Amino acid sequence: MSQSGEGLQVVVYSQELGNFTLDEVMLSRILLREDVKDLPVVLVSVAGAYRGGKSFLLNFFLRYLTAPEQRRNENGEWLGNGDDLLTGFSWRGGADRHTTGMLMWSEPIFATLPSGDKVVVLLMDTQGIFDSSSTVRDCSTIFALSTLLSSVQIYNLKENVKEDDLQHLQLFTEYGKQLKKDNGKKPFQVLEFVIRDWQYDYDYAYGQSGGEELLAKRLEITEGMATELRELRQHIRSCFERVTCFLMPHPGFEVRKKSFAGEISKLDEEFKTALKELVPSILAPANLTPKLINGGRVTARDLFTYFKTYMTIFNSNTMPPIESIMKATSEAALLAAMQVARELYETRMARVTAGLSLPRPALQQEHVAALQAARAACIDKNKMASTKDVNESLARLTQELEALLPQYLLINDGNLQKALGEAKDAYEASVRRVHGADLLCVHPSDLQTIHNEAVAAALRVFDARRKQYPGIPDDNRTKLLESFLPRLDELNTLNNEHNRLFVADAKLSFMGEVERLLARDPPLGPYEFRNEYNRAKNRAVAAFKRRRNMPSTYYADVYEDDLLRSIENRYYIIREINRNT
Repeated sequence: MSQSGEGLQVVVYSQELGNFTLDEVMLSRILLREDVKDLPVVLVSVAGAYRGGKSFLLNFFLRYLTAPEQRRNENGEWLGNGDDLLTGFSWRGGADRHTTGMLMWSEPIFATLPSGDKVVVLLMDTQGIFDSSSTVRDCSTIFALSTLLSSVQIYNLKENVKEDDLQHLQLFTEYGKQLKKDNGKKPFQVLEFVIRDWQYDYDYAYGQSGGEELLAKRLEITEGMATELRELRQHIRSCFERVTCFLMPHPGFEVRKKSFAGEISKLDEEFKTALKELVPSILAPANLTPKLINGGRVTARDLFTYFKTYMTIFNSNTMPPIESIMKATSEAALLAAMQVARELYETRMARVTAGLSLPRPALQQEHVAALQAARAACIDKNKMASTKDVNESLARLTQELEALLPQYLLINDGNLQKALGEAKDAYEASVRRVHGADLLCVHPSDLQTIHNEAVAAALRVFDARRKQYPGIPDDNRTKLLESFLPRLDELNTLNNEHNRLFVADAKLSFMGEVERLLARDPPLGPYEFRNEYNRAKNRAVAAFKRRRNMPSTYYADVYEDDLLRSIENRYYIIREINRNT
């Protein structure tokens, strides 16, 4: 069984410089994907001593999450069997540290909570602490970042929970105590002690129940206990929503061999049984824990901001004081809120101006509504910051978004010009459909109808590319209508010219036929001449009508009347010429 993806190093450790740097490019590949960035995150991180099998354990988490849903059952079919190799995060046996910095699985895993909400599950591996190459500050930085960023912090320990293991939680208990004093909320969600290679199953059984009994014993406050130790125990549970413990047996002696490549068949049955209980207890849909900060769900994009902010304060020569962590969290929340609000505004305005134009007063109205929605979103996410900080961020947000309005006005103007151009093209196309490749020549009374139909076609195109707002007058639409009035005058002028031209052509054609009648030898008699003359007249009128682009239902026709009048007026002169020939 294998998984697509790899562990990407998002926090890089430099032993020479003794510092950590955030690889924003790698982190953005995971958290800022379009299908991921707006989803709430479930971040499961494993921290603990080096060579404790953190990467090894994470790969079982990965195997469960990527197994077909029907295999994630009580029988533990997701685990596989036989010669299935354990793949995923790079791991190896031995005495030296393997993982450095912080790694995150490159492929976010989508899941659905029982509520129907979609979330994305992220797995994070951390550098082993307390090896010979790491300073106390290095260890504290990794552990602090892992705990601050995760929604489920797996505290991976070997063999037992010792007093110094609890001492590493001192920073978070102090932080949680201060935050709870400020707003009454626990800052962290799940802390799970996973005790590896547990040897005393005759005292406390493997699994969750035995782990809870052991944890209760280790967190017990006894008479005469030092104040520092008593307060530490009191505050561990008070700053995590859930603190639990799980006892794991040794995976088996085959795992110690250098030749071991992760074959499932070589794991001890007790270890596999424990895995089948542990992994679903964290990753089954009903048990997934979305990341919360101050009661609000953290999206992948928010997490990116928190990563950057925390890296800044933790990459100093000393561990930051509690006040700095709180300030950094507040600032990150402000940045995340600003980013969400800004994108909400931009998305809304982009949707409003996408391909369509709208009246300028309507765009101003949309801008105000989008700005109000953005401010509301910013306030909603800014539950942790002070009123002063929220007001300052709202002022900055308003200033930024007001500065974006001219950009959308330009886009809207561009859409308007395109709509106007297409509308005018539609008008001309409608007129051209009447006369085609010929010159425009219609009955004068039909031209008004042709114009009206062309205007209607233009308006259909314009309205299809224009958003209508009841109660807001559309001056551009009115101006478009007015712009066609001169066009009607132009068409009238052209139509009159072409009608006169074709009347003149018909007259010339008629005169040509008359000349042929006069050239008859012998000359035609009066009765016969009159008949031929009328036939020539009818052919001239028909020729003129054929030059028209469309038949007309109107009887009165000034151009046809002019043609007939001209022909009739010449009849007596031409008849006399025919008699005298």
